[in-house]
Amino acid sequence: MNQEDAIISSPKLERLRKETRLIRNVDEIAKIKLNGHSTSSIIGSNSSDKWASTIQLIEARWNLRHPKKSNSIFLPQGWDGQISFYLWLKDLPHKYETASHIFIIDPYLEEEAIRFIPRFERREIKYTLIANTKILENSLERVANICQCADQIFSLISGYDVEIYDVAKDKQLIHDRYILVMDSDGLFLGGYHLSNSIQMANKNYPLLITEIPSDIAAEIQNWLSGILDSSLDKIWDSKKCETQEPSATISIPEKIDYLPIGKDDIIQKLSTADVWDAWRIISKNAYNNSETSSNLESSASSLSEETWIEMFARRY
Repeated sequence: MNQEDAIISSPKLERLRKETRLIRNVDEIAKIKLNGHSTSSIIGSNSSDKWASTIQLIEARWNLRHPKKSNSIFLPQGWDGQISFYLWLKDLPHKYETASHIFIIDPYLEEEAIRFIPRFERREIKYTLIANTKILENSLERVANICQCADQIFSLISGYDVEIYDVAKDKQLIHDRYILVMDSDGLFLGGYHLSNSIQMANKNYPLLITEIPSDIAAEIQNWLSGILDSSLDKIWDSKKCETQEPSATISIPEKIDYLPIGKDDIIQKLSTADVWDAWRIISKNAYNNSETSSNLESSASSLSEETWIEMFARRY
């Protein structure tokens, strides 16, 4: 090491150093210059031109004061920011004429994201929503609400191809929120990173929507294809939802009479091969029938956590 260099180490870097292939990178990160001075030069410039540095300085300051317009957006906290976000989100699919597939990835996914799908008004696009609910205390309730909302909306509106997934294991594989737009060949058209979930956007904090560059989007696509194959359970599919003729006004239907489902019947239904179909039926009934809701709570407490995991580990 040069005598003018020094190393500022840390426990984190030392842990990384244990990976032999990372040693060179770790050393580069930890190394600093002791003299505290840095120099720079511009290769190919005419250093004898006394105006060169002045022109470069003017150009740099102009770019700082008048930055190039990006597609990223910062929206303030409160109702004005929220309505601006909703207008932006509703218009998003129409920015991409050749869009064929939209992914909405949110570990804390709730019903509001599902309600936006018909608001997009583009039936030719496939919509895939991915959540990570098992890390949450109210996981079963959240999944029930998601499926209930999807049932209610897409039983009244036909022609939408929607799939909703949840991370299969009780660990957090997803942290950030993404919206990705792809064409029919699976190529990236556009993508955005959201600083908050759709249902909480601008409620407690400002919302930052950051456009994802194409090269980074390719890496996200690779990651996404990996977890889709091995780590997700499908919890809802529009292909299995009975549809009616579209209605001019979409509203939540009135509750109908649901006969209570007993505790033993709940366990028996969840022991079948189509566990997610059974769960959708039970959760809808529990939502509308207090006796079923009580029996579901009793069933949940009577079985071990391992038994529940084993039942829901089966694919949709």
